[in-house]
Amino acid sequence: KKNKITLPMSMEYRKQTGISYINFRIPKPRYNGKLNYLEIFKSDGKWKASLVFEVDDIKCTKPKENLYIDLGVKNLAAIYDGEKSTIYKGGLVLAENQYKNKKYRRFSMCFHLIRRKPSKEKRRLARQALLRIKQQIHAMTSKIMETAKNEGKGIVIGNLTNIRDSMHFRKKTNQNNHQWVFGQISNQLEYKSKLNGVRFRKVDEKDTSKTCVLCGKKENGRIYRGLYRCKLYNAVFNADTGGGLNIMKKYLRIPLSRGSGIGVVAALAQPAVLLWNEHEWRNEVSWPSATNAVNP
Repeated sequence: KKNKITLPMSMEYRKQTGISYINFRIPKPRYNGKLNYLEIFKSDGKWKASLVFEVDDIKCTKPKENLYIDLGVKNLAAIYDGEKSTIYKGGLVLAENQYKNKKYRRFSMCFHLIRRKPSKEKRRLARQALLRIKQQIHAMTSKIMETAKNEGKGIVIGNLTNIRDSMHFRKKTNQNNHQWVFGQISNQLEYKSKLNGVRFRKVDEKDTSKTCVLCGKKENGRIYRGLYRCKLYNAVFNADTGGGLNIMKKYLRIPLSRGSGIGVVAALAQPAVLLWNEHEWRNEVSWPSATNAVNP
C-alpha cells in the first residue's frame, strides 16, 4: 500500500519470535523529495526506522533585513534585527549538563566501591540528557526559522571556528559540552535555512563581545546578570544583544570602533526573553531595565 513498507525477517528471528514480517508506515514528507535511504534498527525493545529523503533545492530570495544571532552559554541565542532584540535563555541546557555530570560522579563513586563499571548507567543518563537538550535546540531553531521566514529575513550568525579563543571555560568538559551545543545550533539553523529558502551567512565574531556597541571601545564593561555598562555614555544594556548588533556591523563591514551611539540602547536594554518550560519556548519574563540596573 501507499506509504507502507513490509520487510521480511530472517529465519533465525522468525524461529525466536514467531514474527515473519514487520510493517512500517512512512509519514508524508514535509518537503518535496524522494526516499533515498532507509535504516531499520531495534532500540529499547522496539523496532524503529530512520529515513533519509533527498529534498529538492529551494531557491533563496535576497532578504532586505537579517536576524543577527550571537550564541552564548547562559543565553543560548541573542538576536538583534535592527530594531528589537530577543534572548533565548540557556539555563536548562546548563542544568542538564550539570545534572548529568553530578550523576556521573555519584554513580562512579558507588560503582567504584563495589568494583563494577557504571558504563551502562552512564550511557542511559547521557542519552536522556542529550535528548532533552536536542529537544530544546530543535524547538529554538525552528522558532527562529519561523520568524525569519514569516518576516522575510535572512540569518547571520557568528562563526564559531575560534570559539576557544573568544570564551573562557572553567573545565575542559564544560568547554566540550558548550562547543557541542553551539555546533548543534549552527548546524540546525543552516540546514533549516536551506529547507525553507532562507539565506544563511556566517561572519567572523572576533571582538564582537569585547567591543562596546555604543562607543566602539574595547573595554571590560560587563557588570552583573549579563549586563554591560558603557563608561562614555554611562548607559547599561544587555551584553549578548550588544554582541548581536556587533555581528550586524561585521556583516555590513562597519568597523566595530565606530560606535552606534546612545540611540540603540532602547533596543538592547530590554530584550524579549524566552524561557523553556519543558515543552516550548515562551516569552515569560522581561530583562532588568537599563535605567534602573545600575546607579550612575
